[in-house]
Amino acid sequence: MMRYFILFLFCPFLVFAQLRENRPLPIVAKTPSSELADSITGWSLSKDGQWMSKEKTIYPRLISRDEENYENKENRLGIDNFEKLLLYPVKYGQDTLMLLVKLYTSGSYKYPVTKRGWHTQIDAYYYLFRKAELQAAVRKADTALQLSKISLMDGGLLSNVKEKKVLKEILERLRVRERYDRVLMLMTQRIAKTESMRFHIFSLHRVFPDVEGVYKDFKLRGRTVYGNKILFDYMYYETTDKIFRRFFSLPKSFEVETE
Repeated sequence: MMRYFILFLFCPFLVFAQLRENRPLPIVAKTPSSELADSITGWSLSKDGQWMSKEKTIYPRLISRDEENYENKENRLGIDNFEKLLLYPVKYGQDTLMLLVKLYTSGSYKYPVTKRGWHTQIDAYYYLFRKAELQAAVRKADTALQLSKISLMDGGLLSNVKEKKVLKEILERLRVRERYDRVLMLMTQRIAKTESMRFHIFSLHRVFPDVEGVYKDFKLRGRTVYGNKILFDYMYYETTDKIFRRFFSLPKSFEVETE
């Protein structure tokens, strides 16, 4: 009788020991479904009220006629810049997620005090989010200025990367989380007269005024302007409406290779 009693005591542990189930792992497409690398202009309003432009770069706010200052080593990289935006489909169990990767150039001095030994490198920000939230944000893009929040499931910064190896490095760090403390912001405004789209993409903390995904923060009176609609009064990227929507569009069905 005692033998059966002892077996009864251990039964719950035997049952629970069998309930071991792995969570799904994100499977990322080996190649991006789309990329944005050309026909993008960065615009910024100078301190003397002139709109200054550069390809894929948003200049810092300077005096428009101070051409030498605009082209020094630090300012050449702007407040923000990017080499390329890449969008990858991701399978996560039964869900479809998207991975957005921003490759950009950063720079620093080996000896900051004397400003000697200037060095540049390619860094990358990456963001993981649900496909449906991205599609909803892009659909909202119209002539009215829109500031859409996309819930992130992961994100981060990679320093000194090579484009061919960036996806491998991301996969080594990628972790799907239902609760993540940052959101991706897609800021848009369509200009009907020129059939162009003004936009900005960055990440904000859910609680604190902390911005990521841009080379440098832009502040007025000591507070970041990212996340505020007045940002477009000072700076934005611009491309055609067609190019913008083509980058964010996805095929109705696609295959993600597992090998």
